Amino acid sequence: MAVTAEGDLYFHPLEGPIPFPDEITAAAPTPVVPAPPRADAKPLPFPHELLEKFRGSSFKATGQVYASIDSETTWGGALLDAELYTKDGERVARTQGNLLGTPVQSGVAVRSGSVRILGADGSWEQSDGALGGVGPFDLPAAFLNLPGWTFRMERMRMYEDVLDGRAVYVLEMEGGHAAVTYLSGARLPEHPENEVSITLLLDKESGLPIQQDMFVWVVDEQGRTHTLYGTLEIEPWKEPLPFPGEPAPSIQD
Repeated sequence: MAVTAEGDLYFHPLEGPIPFPDEITAAAPTPVVPAPPRADAKPLPFPHELLEKFRGSSFKATGQVYASIDSETTWGGALLDAELYTKDGERVARTQGNLLGTPVQSGVAVRSGSVRILGADGSWEQSDGALGGVGPFDLPAAFLNLPGWTFRMERMRMYEDVLDGRAVYVLEMEGGHAAVTYLSGARLPEHPENEVSITLLLDKESGLPIQQDMFVWVVDEQGRTHTLYGTLEIEPWKEPLPFPGEPAPSIQD
């Protein structure tokens, strides 16, 4: 018969000698029990409550991401300036940088089921309504997005912290292939190693997102490994989303 047990151990300094069995002359010390939570402490909100709270709001996110590709015959990587505008599933995202001295850029605009992709010549091309099997290195802008409750994350963890004197909620999310495809909207070949990890910081007072750390790992149809990771700073956006053909701020703003 097997017997298992589990529980918590609490450690504290021992001021007297170690109480070996034949040397015990006094009662065992009282175990140290952590203080109960304060009566006025507020419980953490549920993650979906925070994600739903900023539904309907517009946000701008800017930062830098690193996109790379790796296979037995190919390797490359580039540090990219990234810019994202998003509201209720609609988004405009762009990246630009240099790969081995050559300027590279990518862009995706999604609105009401319509998808446009930024071409190599700087013009926007209409897609067939969905992104193809692009990876994060092929089209990094496609993987810039703010997570929502419908993103099919498999694991979530939330706690409180302080960032530069500002009280924040930290929401850590991880997911596999389904989460990656929901994040990007791309028709990716299913692979057990496809994954996305996002750490979202939200202002504790307003519940609005202020920063996102992301990591995406995708294996494409040719067995090449794509990675995309970086940090985006998030702020409310008061203007209409800058879709192609409409006035848009420069990526350097």
